[in-house]
Amino acid sequence: MQRGCPGRSRFIANACASGANAIGHAFQTLRHGRAERVLSGGYDALSQLVFAGFDSLQALSTTGCRPFDVARNGLALGEGAGVLCLETLQHARGRGAEILGEIIGYGASTDVHHLKQPHPDGDAALAAMTAACRVAGVGVDQIDYINAHRNSAQRCRGGCGD
Repeated sequence: MQRGCPGRSRFIANACASGANAIGHAFQTLRHGRAERVLSGGYDALSQLVFAGFDSLQALSTTGCRPFDVARNGLALGEGAGVLCLETLQHARGRGAEILGEIIGYGASTDVHHLKQPHPDGDAALAAMTAACRVAGVGVDQIDYINAHRNSAQRCRGGCGD
């Protein structure tokens, strides 16, 4: 509002997936004709509370972050921020913008298997990718990019009830 951006505001808070889901929500807003341009972003600030929480879960790595490594042993905390201005293709072309990329599909899913890890069968991830392909109207052989996410806290130390 201070910068003169009219329209609705949304706040998406689902931990480290918030930024990606904010972009997905912006995509859906544009796709359904509720706006021509959307400012979308995310940030994650490190605090003593966040550090203490992950430390109490014994989820912090002692060797570094390796999210897709079978020998991973926890996550490494950090800070980050990013903001994108997304717009419809018609709006971008109308103002003569250089097109840097195009989002044609988005899907999101979750499961309730465990506090710190998804169900090992991967059904929730498959549901998200299937939804994104359905929205985009493409088959898996046409995919150029997947925004993979994993926080590397898969293995729990100190007993997680696994």
